[in-house]
Amino acid sequence: MESYTGDGRPVVELLPDTAHVAVADGFSGGGFKYAPAVGEALGDLLVEGVTEASIRQFAPGRSATV
Repeated sequence: MESYTGDGRPVVELLPDTAHVAVADGFSGGGFKYAPAVGEALGDLLVEGVTEASIRQFAPGRSATV
C-alpha cells in the first residue's frame, strides 16, 4: 500500500503518550530507499527514547498539510 502526506514528506515519530510505539508512514512507495536510516532512527527512539538522526523534518506536527 502506498501512502502520502500533504507535503510529500513521510511521518517518523514515537506516538505521544504511548510506550514503545513508533510510526513511519507516508513514504509514497519509495520508503525502501530510506529503510536502513529510518529503521536505525526508530530503533534508537524505541530503545533510548532519543535519536541522533535528524528527523525533525518528519515530525507529524510540522505543518497543517500533513
